[in-house]
Amino acid sequence: MSKVRVHQLARQLDLETRDLIALLEKIRVRGKKSQSSLDDSEIEAVKAAIAATEKPKVAVGEERIVVDRMITAEDEDMGEVQAHEKVVERRVRANVIRRRRSTVELVTRKPIHPVEHPAQEEEAAEEPAAQEAVPQEAPLQETALSEPAAQEAAPRETAPAEAAAEEPAVREAAPEAERGGNSTYTAGAMRVVFDGPDSLRALMPDLSERELAETDFGAYTEADYYDDMARLTQYRAEPDLVEQLVTRSHPTLLWLREKGVRLQPSYGRQAFKREDGRFRFWGGLAVEAWGGGPGLVAALYKAAAAARVAVHYRAQALSLVTDDAGVRGVRARIEGRTVEVLAPAVVLACGGFEANAAWRARYLGPGWDLAKVRGTRFNQGDGIRMALEAGAMPAGNWSGCHAVAWDRNAPAFGDLAVGDGFQKHSYPFSIVVNAAGERFVDEGADFRNYTYA
Repeated sequence: MSKVRVHQLARQLDLETRDLIALLEKIRVRGKKSQSSLDDSEIEAVKAAIAATEKPKVAVGEERIVVDRMITAEDEDMGEVQAHEKVVERRVRANVIRRRRSTVELVTRKPIHPVEHPAQEEEAAEEPAAQEAVPQEAPLQETALSEPAAQEAAPRETAPAEAAAEEPAVREAAPEAERGGNSTYTAGAMRVVFDGPDSLRALMPDLSERELAETDFGAYTEADYYDDMARLTQYRAEPDLVEQLVTRSHPTLLWLREKGVRLQPSYGRQAFKREDGRFRFWGGLAVEAWGGGPGLVAALYKAAAAARVAVHYRAQALSLVTDDAGVRGVRARIEGRTVEVLAPAVVLACGGFEANAAWRARYLGPGWDLAKVRGTRFNQGDGIRMALEAGAMPAGNWSGCHAVAWDRNAPAFGDLAVGDGFQKHSYPFSIVVNAAGERFVDEGADFRNYTYA
């Protein structure tokens, strides 16, 4: 088995040594220094983590189609419009974000209102052929902004409405480098029901016979999961949601694996080595995403790209578009321009309000506006606010939150170069005091898995 020192591998991979050490910490290879040796398995883990987070390289001048779809919209002047939309992405320089060119070709149109006279009906029947339009090309811009045919033909003074979405699309408030919400800042561990090695191997087919022989994974049953949820929430959790969480945990991870998310045993923090040489897992957390949170997010976006899901970055949702029939879409601010995106369904996957200092002080209490934020700076509560404005009913524990022991010298928001490395997990073996030297928490109430939040 060959061994390579950390600084040598960093040079081979064209990385700074300190960046490689940070990456090793992320993938749970702890305590390595510049002169430390790495074995083959550790080197392979590093390369896999880098591959999981690498973005596909696009050469300068190279173009690729990122949107190719038929769209339908209604306009007061043009009636019902069908158009072919194509968005082409091009990198203008190696260090400049990709520009996109949007082309919309009118295919057919027909009036919204019924035709009353036969003569008019004949004219209307001939209209599609007369309206075959020359493809219109939108000017180059720094990010993609779909331009539907109705908007091209008849711009309005109010917020323009994009065509009703025929395919799934994501409006991401963050820039591409910070995408994925708080998931990107986590270690990627997932609590899942399993009854032994066979159900885990279904999630992690890479498990070798040797690993199975040397590891006691135990079991984490549905009853265990229900008991933990009830005990830790003091029976306040919503029963229907808990049932979905518990009973769908294993099928959901199977679905993620089918979508390309690679899973692995969470040896680093969830297993210890016994005297007989076997590893034993504890606390019900036996599975994590390969590459941690960043690896999970990279795999999911790769799957979305393969499914032709359009992603628009720096796109802040402002409000839901509603009428008497319900939610019809979203009003969003994209690169300084307000648009309405109509869709048959809207999913508010927006996280909480932990990055909003004013809301923290309002709902959690005095002093919470000064708290450090473990993850993304973009979880401002927009999804919650939009839902409430549309008539949703508040629910849950508004005066409580998920909080961890955190380094007081950490930045105001999460740092992706460090990940969850600012957490302090030694508190069960010590006492925790406030600025007045007073204890305020039972540090040993339970295992860290159940009290760190």
